[in-house]
Amino acid sequence: MDTFVLNQTFLDTYKELQPDFGWSGLGEVVFFRTYSRSDNPKTNGMEKWHDVCERVINGMYQVQQDHMPSQSWNSDKAQRSAQEAFDLMFRMKWSPPGRGLWMMGTDFVMNRGVSECLQNCAFISSKYLNKEKGSFFSWIMHMSMLGVGVGFDTDGRDNVHVIKPANTIAIIEIPDTREGWVKSVELLINSYISSARTATIEFDYNKIRAKGEPINGFGGVASGPDPLRQLHHSVRAVLDNCVGRKLGTKEIVDIANMIGRCVIAGNVRRSAEIAFGQEDDETFIDLKDYNKYPERIDYGWASNNSVFITPESDVSRLAERTWHNGEPGFAWLDNVHNYGRMNGIIDTTDEHALGFNPCGEQPLGHKEMCTLVEIYLPHIKSKEEFRRVIKFAYLYGKTVTLASNNIEDETSREIMGNNRRIGLSLTGITQFVGEHGREVLKDWMDHGYHWSGDYDRIYSQWFNVPTSIRRTSVKPSGTVSLVAGVTPGIHYNVEGRFHIRRVTLADNSPLVDRLQAAGYHVEPAVIDPTNSVIVEFPVDAGVGVRSESDVEPMEHLELIADVARFWADNAVSATVKFDKEEYGPEQLADMINWSKDKVKDIAFLPLSPTGTYQQAPYEGITEEVYNAKKQNLQPLALSVIGDGDKQADLYCDGDACAI
Repeated sequence: MDTFVLNQTFLDTYKELQPDFGWSGLGEVVFFRTYSRSDNPKTNGMEKWHDVCERVINGMYQVQQDHMPSQSWNSDKAQRSAQEAFDLMFRMKWSPPGRGLWMMGTDFVMNRGVSECLQNCAFISSKYLNKEKGSFFSWIMHMSMLGVGVGFDTDGRDNVHVIKPANTIAIIEIPDTREGWVKSVELLINSYISSARTATIEFDYNKIRAKGEPINGFGGVASGPDPLRQLHHSVRAVLDNCVGRKLGTKEIVDIANMIGRCVIAGNVRRSAEIAFGQEDDETFIDLKDYNKYPERIDYGWASNNSVFITPESDVSRLAERTWHNGEPGFAWLDNVHNYGRMNGIIDTTDEHALGFNPCGEQPLGHKEMCTLVEIYLPHIKSKEEFRRVIKFAYLYGKTVTLASNNIEDETSREIMGNNRRIGLSLTGITQFVGEHGREVLKDWMDHGYHWSGDYDRIYSQWFNVPTSIRRTSVKPSGTVSLVAGVTPGIHYNVEGRFHIRRVTLADNSPLVDRLQAAGYHVEPAVIDPTNSVIVEFPVDAGVGVRSESDVEPMEHLELIADVARFWADNAVSATVKFDKEEYGPEQLADMINWSKDKVKDIAFLPLSPTGTYQQAPYEGITEEVYNAKKQNLQPLALSVIGDGDKQADLYCDGDACAI
């Protein structure tokens, strides 16, 4: 079968067009810093936006063509469809999430078949720990090393006995592969929890490449063996301390968090974890209390922690903890099991979901992954255009589920094949509401949801796969929303319409000279002045954009409830900010209880004080200051730059919820 490629004459018409990157050069810089690859064989150096669009669309339609019987594939029709998909993506009406921008169409996906790297996130339940043993933890590590954020629960606590390995020594040589790192952790854990005593494992790290050497395929540079050596040491200490009893809540979360720390140190900068516990598990509730567990300060940051509650739960005690530091978050599995959209209509299609992804927009089953797509609402000019955008965003998501046939893990492959879950995610919601109002938003969402169902019935039949168990979500959308220049997900701006956005770059990044030449303010980063710089971007976020400090929590909750009712049949990832001086734990408990029949999960976070530290990511400014700063800027010249500057913002973004 021929390889699918977009028509070159068609592509040539876009090469000289300037993409509508967001917000005074910020979007263009974030694009080159985060999503442009240097290993695309069709480009000379770093990819431009049209190159990424071409790579993504070619990959998307190649996956479809490979899946379909040759007699069912119409090349002319596919070319017309792909050209419209390309055009709408180029004009930033929709796009893959950051995962897809970075990986779709690459050799890693198309030839090596590692489709997991197209997935934002996943979930695994420890309730099967007694059967899966060390593979529970190695699965978390495998996904995390591919940049996939992982949610997990503690339901398997007190199910597995820990025994001391025998005194005999078994030396394991670790191969210089992702699989080798993962397997080493599984072997170490199994040496403590197997039904019979096994040898004490020691590791030979000599085959692992040195720090700074390139990682082929996925990209980035090697960390050397030190992060893995530290992980082995830390896990061994946890298990030694647990000998003679069962693996409990703390040990499950500790080991998972230590894996998260290792993965970050190992240069997969975009990864995340969320741990779910039961509301009556006092150990779980106290895990972020570093006075009680001071040793956890070194790795406890590696997951957000949430609790499963029911509509009947007394949340007052939990609300007091959340009031202090934003944790735990709250999830209602009853709502997941009984509803799609939260519109009062019973829908038990998702009754087997066990948890959520790290950002909370996707309920998931055991070892299920989430397939997400971005729709940039503020860029869409009409309902009819919205319908066309939904079509191609849907097609991308459904196409990624076709690639899931390549997933190595049998349980994951089966649940992905059966559920075909996708998440068409709206972003720029608060910006859209500021311009058009909530009634227009509700009308668009309700129509859009039904249109997505129409497309799913048509294309699922054509692809000969099941319809998708769920189709719509709202994810946080941090970094990709910066590229497009829209507000992230359903959140308000940290500051209002006019603000300065500060971004960290490596001091040797080729972007720095170009930015300085264009008049952008660049200064050494206070936290790392010898290696990093801070660049300031003056931003006009548009008419109607409001800061999160100007919005009352209940107003935000009501908007979230609207989106859960009219759009998101998966869930809405949302963090509601509140002022601790105005809202106490009692008021917070009232808001949690108000939410229990309107959403599937929710998080709350105290507003950060402003003006308390240097080089804050956001700083509000007046329109006059914005105009003065903007007047001094020249067009950016970023057509040819180098590679290797893939630093991550510490925000939930298009790749995952960043640790």
